[in-house]
Amino acid sequence: MRYWRCVIPMILLLTLLLNCKDAFDVQAPQVEVLSPMDGSQAVGDVQIVVRARDANLSKVLVYMDDQFIHESTEDSFGFVYNIPDSNKHTIKARATDRRGNWGVASIMVNPVAELQITSVPSGANVWLNGQETGDTTDCLLTDVKPGLHTVKLTKPGCFDWEDTVTVVYKQRAKVEATLVADVGSVQVSSSPTGATVWLDGQNTGNNTNCTISDVPTGLHTLKLTKTDYWDWQDTVTVTLGGTSARDATLTPNPYPDSLIAAITLGDYYNPCALAWNSTNNRIYCANSGKDNVSVIDCVTNQVVSTVSTGSYPCAIAWNPMNNLVYVANKNSDNVTVFDAATNAYVTTIRVCYVTGYDEPVDVVCNPTGNKVYCSRDGYGSADTIVVISGATNQVVARIPIENGAGALEWNATNNKLYTGSSYKVTVIDGTTDQVVTTVSVPGFVDGFAWNETNNAIYCSHGGTMSVIDGANNQLITTISSVGSDVKAIVWNRANNKIYGADLSTDKLVIIDCWTNSVVARLDAICYTTRGLAYDAQGNRIYATYNNTSGTGRVMVVGARRQ
Repeated sequence: MRYWRCVIPMILLLTLLLNCKDAFDVQAPQVEVLSPMDGSQAVGDVQIVVRARDANLSKVLVYMDDQFIHESTEDSFGFVYNIPDSNKHTIKARATDRRGNWGVASIMVNPVAELQITSVPSGANVWLNGQETGDTTDCLLTDVKPGLHTVKLTKPGCFDWEDTVTVVYKQRAKVEATLVADVGSVQVSSSPTGATVWLDGQNTGNNTNCTISDVPTGLHTLKLTKTDYWDWQDTVTVTLGGTSARDATLTPNPYPDSLIAAITLGDYYNPCALAWNSTNNRIYCANSGKDNVSVIDCVTNQVVSTVSTGSYPCAIAWNPMNNLVYVANKNSDNVTVFDAATNAYVTTIRVCYVTGYDEPVDVVCNPTGNKVYCSRDGYGSADTIVVISGATNQVVARIPIENGAGALEWNATNNKLYTGSSYKVTVIDGTTDQVVTTVSVPGFVDGFAWNETNNAIYCSHGGTMSVIDGANNQLITTISSVGSDVKAIVWNRANNKIYGADLSTDKLVIIDCWTNSVVARLDAICYTTRGLAYDAQGNRIYATYNNTSGTGRVMVVGARRQ
């Protein structure tokens, strides 16, 4: 009995001591992922091995990218798991003991590392293993697999740079490149000096004589432009580190500025619109007072035929796609069509339906789509542009113009149609015949001229003229003090000048399109002039003219006398 009185307390004491040891366990279990190795490549079925150390270990949980995949109560265990792809993945093991202490270990398979790439000069395009990354130097690539990689840098004006680099997991690899410029220089001189230098169609901002540096090696197109001189153009080959020289002698360009002929049409012809036919080299003059068109030979400057039209022909256009002439008749609300080869009548196209209140205003051709556009003035109703097929001479569409339809012009470079009204220019897509946008201008648009060299649209409104960029439909500038009331305008491709007829002063105004400034005003050429045309073959300007006695003429302006 005395024995048990001693043993039982000893057993209770030992139990208490064991429980106290568990109670004071604050040591976290140790755990590690033995396989696969940290930073290794692992795809498909992979043996995952985990080892944990703790006297009171409870369990070990294993995760892949924070998703539970396995559980064990063993301190060392392994299992097979399928890693689906070669993307980076994190394998994490979490061991806990009976007191809730826990320890974590993790490794990464298929890891990525960082690659820092710099270059002098910067701004080079970065290629990695033959693929363009979309990055430019200086940059940091943060998703690069460890291993050997090929880095290539490309930059206009520099030789390509290429090298290999070894990327190591948990380290930032660095590439530092010095690019060698693949450029030379072009030395340009001219007689006379002061010509604008263009390289590959771009204005360099330099004037002769000058040297243009940092030009990429290879073949380039060099052009010089100068007011009152013909454009000069040549090719030049630029070599690495070399200087290629070009010396140009500019040829004077005698632009039309003198009256060389006056073609008499007759009394009360009231000529008001002109069009030039490049195939036959003829001028067509719409005579609103006689309801006909005078056909003028541009070589002899003689009237060779007269074609009858509808009532009050007010606008005229030639279509090179079918060699037909289209005449808009204001009072008869239709368009007369005749053959430019034979001057024979072809057809009449009705374009308006409310006589006296719905009149044709202007007509222009779109050779790209083989279309003819005729603008109508609706007198308060929604104005419209009528679209005529050049193949069938039938009306195929009508384009409503909320801002008003008036003068017309077509841009061959962008296949765009322009119509003017009060303080607005409406831009229309020549393919879809849909309105694209409108451009605000400071006045009522009376006339248009498209400048092919500058791809610019010039529109006259009173004493000023607006210049619109044909590429983006933005107003470039407004030329002030052009005249008092400039209506008709036309572009001369030979000297890149705009000619405009000022009704108030009866002067022919000449504007240099390089500088957008007035360079001359000619007398004794214009009088109530509403029609101008340019003959590119003879480099001549034709202008309608009505003298005080009512005699209608067409004035011919040719090159200035030397």
